[in-house]
Amino acid sequence: MRKLTGLAAIAVVVAGLTACSSSDDSAAAPTDCTPTLGASDLAEEGTLTMATNATLPPMQYVDPNGDVIGMRVDLGKEIAKRLCLTPKFVNIEFEAQIPGVQAGRWDMIDTGMFYTPARAETIDLVPYEVQAVSISVPSGNPESISSVDDLAGKTIGVEAPGYEFDTLTALAEQFATEGKPALTVQTFKTNADA
Repeated sequence: MRKLTGLAAIAVVVAGLTACSSSDDSAAAPTDCTPTLGASDLAEEGTLTMATNATLPPMQYVDPNGDVIGMRVDLGKEIAKRLCLTPKFVNIEFEAQIPGVQAGRWDMIDTGMFYTPARAETIDLVPYEVQAVSISVPSGNPESISSVDDLAGKTIGVEAPGYEFDTLTALAEQFATEGKPALTVQTFKTNADA
């Protein structure tokens, strides 16, 4: 029950943030900054501990000084501020994030995560951005890739696990069923490596 209460409070803050259009930061800050989440609601009292996979600039990444920064990190800091908590980021591989939040090692995941029915059965998800999957090609597009069908016979690099990996694996299976040249899915630990 403690995690459900904490996640509900976080969800309310995120929903409020996405609805805000004010550029005045002081208007969003609470005037009485007494944390509404107690020690039993948090991994660490007084702190909003957030897991992130800091491998995807400009969303979340590690700067030359070793600090985790980025747009999602800024959002996490704002959530902590509005909850009157100190933000703390744990830079951890993507596949460890859901088990960690379930085990109470951190309070939330502050990383882009595609909504899937399977994930929605295990954790509460708060949609706050719209994303699309794209393919990056070498400069000049020497293979003339302009559609999904043009990926037949190619090797695609992707971070695994994740939505993109699942999508490409399904596409490879579809190509095999249709008798098209094989799509090879090469996996990497991070998007930057892929």
